Amino acid sequence: MKKNNLLLIIFIYTSKFLLAQDPEFSQFYANPLYLNPALTGTSQKLENAAGRATLNYRNQWQGSYRTWCAGWDQGFDKVHGGFGAQIVHDAMADGLIQSSEIRGFYSYHMNLGKEENQLYAGLQLSYGNRFIDFSRLKFGSQVVPGVGFIDSGMAGGMSDAISYPNAAFGLVFSNTKITFGAAIHNLLEPNISFYQSPNEVIPKRYTVHFGYHFQEEGWGLSAKPQLLFMQQRNFSQAVIGSSFNFKNIQAGLWYRQTFGQYRNADAVIFSAGYMSDHIQFLYSYDMTVSDGRSAIPSSHELSLAYRWKTKQKRHSTGKMFF
Repeated sequence: MKKNNLLLIIFIYTSKFLLAQDPEFSQFYANPLYLNPALTGTSQKLENAAGRATLNYRNQWQGSYRTWCAGWDQGFDKVHGGFGAQIVHDAMADGLIQSSEIRGFYSYHMNLGKEENQLYAGLQLSYGNRFIDFSRLKFGSQVVPGVGFIDSGMAGGMSDAISYPNAAFGLVFSNTKITFGAAIHNLLEPNISFYQSPNEVIPKRYTVHFGYHFQEEGWGLSAKPQLLFMQQRNFSQAVIGSSFNFKNIQAGLWYRQTFGQYRNADAVIFSAGYMSDHIQFLYSYDMTVSDGRSAIPSSHELSLAYRWKTKQKRHSTGKMFF
C-alpha cells in the first residue's frame, strides 16, 4: 500500500469517532424539526401559529465545527397533521470535511380524549452528501526534492464525495402544561466511509425530551424547565435547565453532562434573547467546565424563528418551545 493511502486512511479512521456523530445544538428547544420529527406542524396547536420558519447556527470550538439549519413547517387540517422541510449543513475540522442533508417531514396529529391532550407521530426522510477536500491534505509521497509539494491526485480506492438516504421517527405527547417526546434518528445507519469501510456508519441516535410550562399571567412571567437525554453509540449526554420570560425578554440557564466512556461535566450554557408573538431571536454561550476546558474553547449559538398567525385562535400550551 502506498504511503499516502495509508496516511489518509489512518487520518480518516482516527477521526471517524467524532465525525460519525450527529451535530448537537444547545438550543434544542429552538430547533424543533431537528429535535423530533413529530413536532412538525405543531406550532398550529402549541403556539397559535399557522406555521413557522427557523434558522439555527452553531459555532463550536472557535470555528472548528460550524453547523447551519434552515427549516419550515406548517400544520394542515386536511391532512390531520403537518408538513415541513429542513436543510442542514455541517463543516468539520475547519471545513476539511463537509456534509449537507435535505430533509422532508410529515407528522400526524390526534386528540386523546380532551382537546388539550395531543399525540403527534412524525416521520423524516432525507438525502445527504458528504465531501472531503483532498486539496488540503499533504503527504510525504507528494514531495519532490528540489521542487516541493506536487499534486499527485486522489488516493487510490478513495472517493471525495458520498451520497446516502436516511430516515427518522418520533412521538410527542403534549397538553397545556407538559410536553414529552422520544425520537430515533439515522434509522438506516447510512455508510459514510470515503474508503468503502462497512463499519463506518452514522449510528442511530436516541432522544428523549421533557418540558413543563409555568405561567404567571398577571406579571407576564413564565418559566419553561426542560430536560433532554440523547445517546448515540457509546456517547450519551443530558441537558437540563430552564428558560425564563418576562414580557418580551428571555434568559436561560442550562447544564450539560456526558456519560459512559466520555463521562464528564461538560458545559454550563447561558442564553438570552428577544421574543414576541411573531419573532424570536436567541444567543447562547457554552462555557466549558470539563477538565479539557483549556484545550477545548467555548461555543456560540444563534437562533431565529418567525411564526405567522392563524386567523382564529386555537388551543395553545403557551409557547412550549419558544
